[in-house]
Amino acid sequence: MIFVAAGCDPSGWRGVDDGGTGRAVAECPREAPVQVRVRLTGRGEVIGAADGGCFERGAEVVLDARAADGWVFGGWFGNATSVQPVIALALDADTTVEAVFRRIPQAGVTRVFAPFPAGTASVVLQGPFGAYTHGSETAWDFHLPWGTEVLAAADGVVVEFEEGIPRNEPGRPPREGPANFVMLEHGDGWFTRYVHLDTDGVFVEIGQAVRRGERVGVTGDTGLTFDPHLHFETRGAEGEPLVLGFAESLRRDGAAEEGDVIVSQNRAPLVDPGGF
Repeated sequence: MIFVAAGCDPSGWRGVDDGGTGRAVAECPREAPVQVRVRLTGRGEVIGAADGGCFERGAEVVLDARAADGWVFGGWFGNATSVQPVIALALDADTTVEAVFRRIPQAGVTRVFAPFPAGTASVVLQGPFGAYTHGSETAWDFHLPWGTEVLAAADGVVVEFEEGIPRNEPGRPPREGPANFVMLEHGDGWFTRYVHLDTDGVFVEIGQAVRRGERVGVTGDTGLTFDPHLHFETRGAEGEPLVLGFAESLRRDGAAEEGDVIVSQNRAPLVDPGGF
């Protein structure tokens, strides 16, 4: 599918993949100095700048790629390349870019989205069986600054949380006791936990239903941690480790190992319109 970001429409433009037929959203006038052409592969949408698609040379346009439910953004290609879903283009000439979306495998291991905002890149400080602290088969420590929003990795219901643990004191050893956390139940007997949240940094209630990409808290340094980060883990109904993969992982099985960089694509899913 291809469409032209054009038309000088102050309401802006948007294009949605409809499975391959596609059409131009608007025609750019012949006198327009610069055109932006966007190709879509897979299912998703690209939202463009609020001032439409006719631009003077040197102008900047922001494109935001959003995957449909069941798909994940794979990257920008063409005259601009990036793994970030939001890109800014400096328009010195006609520009063509391609937004590639890939389907999340439905078979095999369960896939979730990284539990932090879309476009945020985080290094995995510890992966499964991390020797530094947790040693768990299905737990990950993500390097994230203090106050980063923590998002639900999948649709679920809040079953437990704690937000009253005080912050660790600067310059002193961390407390080895419990940390602030949120636990979600996702149906079919599996759970996710989001740990080391800030004091009073939980934004959900017991029994609350949350969608994937919805904020549940913010990062902090409560509990056994030397720096702010997010400890994320998955468990089965009896508390046993539950093996899963991340939708954003470049590894075949969706694994995230120590040292990997995960660029989150986690945001509330789009409703696939099935066409224009």
